[in-house]
Amino acid sequence: MFREDCRLVLPNTVTSELPLIDTRHAILTLSLLQKVGDATFKMIQFIRATKGSKLAVWSVMLAMGLSVLLYSEIAFLSPSDPSRPHFYKMRWWLLPHILCGVIATFSGPFQFSTRLRKHRPRFHRTLGKIYVIAVVIGASLAAYMDVTFDLRTSWMVNIAYLSHPLAWGLTALIAYRTAVTRNFNVHRQWMIRSYLITFTFVLVRVPNPIRAGREMSDLNFGFVLALLMFLCYFGADLALNWREITTKRAA
Repeated sequence: MFREDCRLVLPNTVTSELPLIDTRHAILTLSLLQKVGDATFKMIQFIRATKGSKLAVWSVMLAMGLSVLLYSEIAFLSPSDPSRPHFYKMRWWLLPHILCGVIATFSGPFQFSTRLRKHRPRFHRTLGKIYVIAVVIGASLAAYMDVTFDLRTSWMVNIAYLSHPLAWGLTALIAYRTAVTRNFNVHRQWMIRSYLITFTFVLVRVPNPIRAGREMSDLNFGFVLALLMFLCYFGADLALNWREITTKRAA
């Protein structure tokens, strides 16, 4: 009798909608799990198809990027960090700059995948556009902070600091332009240069756990930046012409 009374109290709309809502939730959950499973399976296939040497290089670079992100880039969130007041003043410029740098750092390697470029050209182009947008925004914010918050007394140091984001944005724009004009050989060259400059943001911060690297003077840091940019251009040419350099032609 008590159960029958409860059934009479419940509106018909509620009792009819409850199974429908549960069914929708189940369908959405299953669809989400299926997409995650498909993405995981494709990622496993992608990793298996990648050469061991390439996979080792990208794994080391990933570990370096994560270490810099965790140790250096979010250090200003700690109240005890001595650099927090300086970073806090430019937080609204620094946070999107860090976000753009992270996006460029972790999306760039996929641009060099031949398998992805051949089998998923639309995804390759979309990811390339995301990379370029992230670099241009990140470089613009870095250049602004260099001439406002981080302005030094030495003009040589200022030039060294400012040349880094300018080269970062310029190489990405040239890489994008050569892709639009379908000059893919040149596009590949400038994409390598662009990503090498992107990764210098990681390289210069890897030694931060060491006191000598953390307390490096502005002049020395500017010199390291200039040297790394030179090596980026030289390293790109060396990588592109490595086969011609090491292979002996038949007489």
